Amino acid sequence: MTLLRALKDWRATYDPALSVRAKDPVQIGHEDPDYPGWVWCVDQSGLGGWLPKEILGKTGPTRDFDTRELSVQAGEIVTEQVRYAGWSWCVSASGQQGWVPRSHLISPTAD
Repeated sequence: MTLLRALKDWRATYDPALSVRAKDPVQIGHEDPDYPGWVWCVDQSGLGGWLPKEILGKTGPTRDFDTRELSVQAGEIVTEQVRYAGWSWCVSASGQQGWVPRSHLISPTAD
């Protein structure tokens, strides 16, 4: 776990988020041109979300995954739990969790 500071504001871009379990069947679509390494997937109910390419098998995810994003404000300190393809799963001081682009995060001691 790593402490990081939000360099600039980030607002979650979609709701509801897609949450899948390992081996759930999903329709695997295109890779995100803005965030390479993320692939658009749609579950059996029709809900879509971006999953990291590295956790996808031929028919779906190889591990549980939640696509929820975390809104942060510049200067806010968060704890990074895991990182995939330029995004970090973070926990805020209030306990909220979600993905934040690494481009919006920096070491808390950096200027």
